Amino acid sequence: MAVLRACRGHGGRLRCALASLLCVFTLAIVSCGSPASQAPTPTPGKVLRGALTVDGVERSYRLFRPSLAARMKVPLVIVLHEYGTTGEDMSALSLYDQQATKSQFITVYPDGIGGSWNAGACCTPATTRGIDDVKFIALLIDRVASQEPIDASRVFVVGFSNGAAMTYRLACELAERIRAVTSVSGGMLLENCRPARPVSLQELHGTKDTTFPIQGGAVGNVNTLSLASEIQQWVTLDGCTGNPIPGGSGVHKTSTWNTCRNKAVVKLDTIEGEGHSWFADATSSSWQFFSAIVSG
Repeated sequence: MAVLRACRGHGGRLRCALASLLCVFTLAIVSCGSPASQAPTPTPGKVLRGALTVDGVERSYRLFRPSLAARMKVPLVIVLHEYGTTGEDMSALSLYDQQATKSQFITVYPDGIGGSWNAGACCTPATTRGIDDVKFIALLIDRVASQEPIDASRVFVVGFSNGAAMTYRLACELAERIRAVTSVSGGMLLENCRPARPVSLQELHGTKDTTFPIQGGAVGNVNTLSLASEIQQWVTLDGCTGNPIPGGSGVHKTSTWNTCRNKAVVKLDTIEGEGHSWFADATSSSWQFFSAIVSG
């Protein structure tokens, strides 16, 4: 009735005509009806934040779940941040949420204690407090598996710097739960590594990295092996045979061992002239490595 009263008379009819035209022109953007009649906007996924207690210490994490088909089991990718940052920072740096949406998997970004991971010889305060980050990640996998539709045979870990060193420790000590790892600008800071089964490993490394020098040297309070020696050590652990397959193009040079026990793969990807960083293609490269392991 209010609309009819407003349309009476020449001026009212003109106002109604203009309003009708405005409604037609804006129909693609906003419905002229009630809010309930507007088409819902699909969301790309959900960000969830959680915590669990490990040895009396509360540990936190950020999880991203894209929109998934019903009854669909998907991979889980655990993304470990660098020293002094958080899982939230790592999600912004890596943009792994976008990769998860595109490739249909769940990703989780745990937080280290005081921005650090106990990767062996590094880093404080996790090392000085004796934090058991291997146990934390194992319990985190359990938590996510109990709440999300993940495929337990497709659990992967990727990390940067201190987080990258932590991927090596997880590959050594949590091999029964993890299929493959990617270390970005990292290295192994453990003296003894005896994985329960072969774990595929990829190392992305800049030739001018001074934090984890490619030729080896001091990292914190420990002297590390050269990158070539570390990779050869992993080749031995995975029982790989034969010479590596060379590849890559431009500044990327790759060496791939794919004749390893249990179909494991070891891959070294060096980036000429790059320093200590999360490389522009680190996210896509690590996911390509993981997805190839699954399909191989």
